[in-house]
Amino acid sequence: MSARKILAVLRSGIIGKEVEVLASPDPSLIGVRGEVIDETRKTLKILRGSKAVVLAKENVVLLIDGLRVDGKLLLGRPEERLKKRYKI
Repeated sequence: MSARKILAVLRSGIIGKEVEVLASPDPSLIGVRGEVIDETRKTLKILRGSKAVVLAKENVVLLIDGLRVDGKLLLGRPEERLKKRYKI
């Protein structure tokens, strides 16, 4: 059931959603929470207060809609994720 929810999140898009960083190689990013305002192939831009924080998707684990999502699943353009097949 959780895998279906994760797939739904991946396909629905994450811009405008509230996210929190659960794990990162950079300890200063852990716990960062904010709204996703932009997304590229390899990065996410999160609005935290009045400042934007750029995260590398490959290196983070995020909490999105109450689900733990590995940033590696988010790699690629949002429009490409609609067609992509996932093995979870």
